[in-house]
Amino acid sequence: MTNPDPFRTYLEEVRTKLATGLAKEHAYRGALEHLLQDTGDGVQAISDSAWVECGAPDFIVLRGATPVGYVEAKDVDGAMHAAEGW
Repeated sequence: MTNPDPFRTYLEEVRTKLATGLAKEHAYRGALEHLLQDTGDGVQAISDSAWVECGAPDFIVLRGATPVGYVEAKDVDGAMHAAEGW
């Protein structure tokens, strides 16, 4: 079943972890993986993949067996986003 609002779900998952004050970059990867996979049917996000020509991205995004993107995940700056109402 496809998530009707994957971006809202992603933001809610990130906000929940950020609010603990304990989360770092890897804590958000599950939410990012869900978001990437919710972008379309047959899309798979592989975390901590093997080295590829462009290096070692945090995620390789596949549609079927074809790589369609590489994603680097970074930590959320809690102080900056607290001022923005996160």
